[in-house]
Amino acid sequence: MTRLIGFLLFETALVAQTISGNWLGTLSAGGQKLRLALQIEDGGGAIISLDQGSAKLPIQKLDVNGRAVKIDVGIASFEGTLDSAGRQITGTFTQGGTSFPLDFQRVDKIEEVKRPQNPVRPYPYAEEEVSFKGGGGVLLAGTLTYPKSGAPFAAVLLLTGSGPQDRDEAIMGHRPFLVLSDYLTRLGFAVLRADDRGMGKSLGVFSDATYADKVADAIAGVELLKGRTEIDPRRIGLLGHSEGGVIAPLAANQSKDVAFVVMMAGPGVRGDQLMKQQGIDIVRANGGDESAVHQQVEIQSKMFQIVREEKDSAVAEKRILELLGAMPGAEMQAKAAVSPTVRELIAYDPAPVLRNLACPVLAIDGTLDLQVSAKQNLPAIAAALAESKSGNWAVANLPGLNHLFQTAKTGNVPEYSTIEETISPLALRTIGEWLQRVTK
Repeated sequence: MTRLIGFLLFETALVAQTISGNWLGTLSAGGQKLRLALQIEDGGGAIISLDQGSAKLPIQKLDVNGRAVKIDVGIASFEGTLDSAGRQITGTFTQGGTSFPLDFQRVDKIEEVKRPQNPVRPYPYAEEEVSFKGGGGVLLAGTLTYPKSGAPFAAVLLLTGSGPQDRDEAIMGHRPFLVLSDYLTRLGFAVLRADDRGMGKSLGVFSDATYADKVADAIAGVELLKGRTEIDPRRIGLLGHSEGGVIAPLAANQSKDVAFVVMMAGPGVRGDQLMKQQGIDIVRANGGDESAVHQQVEIQSKMFQIVREEKDSAVAEKRILELLGAMPGAEMQAKAAVSPTVRELIAYDPAPVLRNLACPVLAIDGTLDLQVSAKQNLPAIAAALAESKSGNWAVANLPGLNHLFQTAKTGNVPEYSTIEETISPLALRTIGEWLQRVTK
């Protein structure tokens, strides 16, 4: 028996040694494809999401039993079986109670994602780590950049899109706010970008944050900028991407210190209408016929009705799960639908907020944006601003650009990670030239 146990331990050690190295797989979830890399060394390692900023999830527990492999990274897990050649691990990836098939193939090395627009230190400008208290006294952390000479400067506070984001708005291997802040600082602006609540070095819980909380955080960022001697307090503005295009106008209406607003793919129609169009565009982009489009619209309409009628989130989630049935990713969709952010978005109408603006406003979108349709939203934004107190506003529909303002072919979400460009030079110039005009 002792000899047998010794043999089993020896075999397990050999298999553990066999799976050491680099592995690459593609996870298909909710219509998106995410490349995951698996690095195993010395009984540990990490799972790396190559298309989400190369975020590393350290392996907390690695269990190898014969050819069975179990990996636990805390918020997710993977279970699979190593083939006899030691070249593939076939298994299942589980996160948030939902499982997806995932196979890892052995590779010699994990290729670095090419992002040529990412700036490289040393920068030709000053860069500081800063912190400030947001709404409710929540401590927020960020980065402030500004030119080394020529103070006082006009300043821009960047506001991230939906979902928990770090200060660089890292997504699909891109860091849009890093690229944008670098571009604007080189033009002569001071730029503040901050981690969302619960992200990076910021405290708080992101899922608990309402629009009111996010507006309070934005205004607190403006207060920080006002207190800096390098910055002209009369020339501080907000630039919001996607959901940030909701928060920026709201904050501008509450604070007289906001001198201008830039909306990148911000909404112009009520949230439920925006999300219905988003669903239609994505279904069509993925090859769905009009029957699939009709089904998408019908399901979304029923989901929104449930969310509006049922204030108890647990009950609403249960009803949505019954509606979705065995649809892939049903649990994740149901949880998202009853979240405070989605509840607010469904009911949010930007038109009254935009009509109340008195400062200069720029709203831009891309013709290939499938998440915030330019055809649907830009005309609505223009109509509202035409009735506003702002005597200086502009809208621009930029050709060939997607929701991230990359030069794209389809605009579909999985394409984001395959494009080396982070932000189109056209989008950067459009923003930079407008800011220079209004802050001159």
